[in-house]
Amino acid sequence: MKNYSEYVELGKNLLKGIEGHKIKICEYALAVCEIRHGGKSEHLYTIKDYAHDIGMVPKTLRSWLSVYRNVILKIDNVEINNDSFKVARRVDNIIKQECLAGNIPMAKRKDYKRSLPKKFINELYNAELEEKPFKSEYRTHIARLKNLKHALEIKDLSILSETELIEMMQVLDASSDMINDYLTQNRKRTA
Repeated sequence: MKNYSEYVELGKNLLKGIEGHKIKICEYALAVCEIRHGGKSEHLYTIKDYAHDIGMVPKTLRSWLSVYRNVILKIDNVEINNDSFKVARRVDNIIKQECLAGNIPMAKRKDYKRSLPKKFINELYNAELEEKPFKSEYRTHIARLKNLKHALEIKDLSILSETELIEMMQVLDASSDMINDYLTQNRKRTA
């Protein structure tokens, strides 16, 4: 009988294999599917059809294809494996966050992503390879905070209760205090 850690290791090994196959599945999908954005797809073999035919959730395949088309196809000289696909996914998420932070309308995001130069994607990918995990997480949080700030500017705050507003303010104040404390300590060390 296997123990917990052995099952975890077996699961990790299976997941590593899946990552490499994502690229092949994306290649196959693009080879046989007619990709359309909106409109009717009668008499066309779509991503949704392909996903159903291979026993996959269409949204998952669309997510993989986003990473594949926006990042992997633009990367130079990289062996696609478990780690590189994860990095490519982070780069794709950075691009998505840029779209949100820049308030790029949904209809224009596809064109924006495709217009990004190959050189820019490669630089972003290489930088992401070398970064510590929290750096990537930080970008996601900062994009969400910018979205929150934008929402607070345009939404009717009276919809929220005073308790909810105070809770948000306390979380933001506590976060600001932690950053301020860290920066203050850092200045003392360097002075």
